[in-house]
Order: sequence, then structure tokens, then C-alpha cells
Amino acid sequence: YSGPNHPLWKGGHYQEYRSFFLQSGVIQKCKLCGSEDKRVLVVHHKDKKRNNNKVKNLIWLCLNCHHLIHHYEEKVK
Repeated sequence: YSGPNHPLWKGGHYQEYRSFFLQSGVIQKCKLCGSEDKRVLVVHHKDKKRNNNKVKNLIWLCLNCHHLIHHYEEKVK
């Protein structure tokens, strides 16, 4: 389940900011737990606006921490 076949597909914008963030030189490491496993790292928009792809708005999160941020944000803080 990837790309348009994935139930959470948003139209293909993820490739743009992920490759841009990779080229920015920010170390691939989860901002919360410190995981460096590149297989589980995703790019998260701090302001939750997918069109704001400035480097200062993007962070690396592992899949687990990304889920926590979106569903339990108050407890994570």
C-alpha cells in the first residue's frame, strides 16, 4: 500500500518535502526518541500545514513518535 493505493494518500506532496529535507543536511534522527533507523523515519510538519515546507518547519520523527504527536500531542509535551 503505497502512493495512490494507500488509504492516507494526499495527492503526492510527500515526495517533494521529503527529498527536499534530505538534501537540507538535517541529520536523520527522530526528534523525540533519537531513533536513527531510516526505515521508520518520516518527515513531520511542526505547524501541521503540509504546504509549509520550510526547513525550520520540518522535523524527523519515527513512525511511533509521529503517531503520538498526532494523537496524543498534549501528553507528549
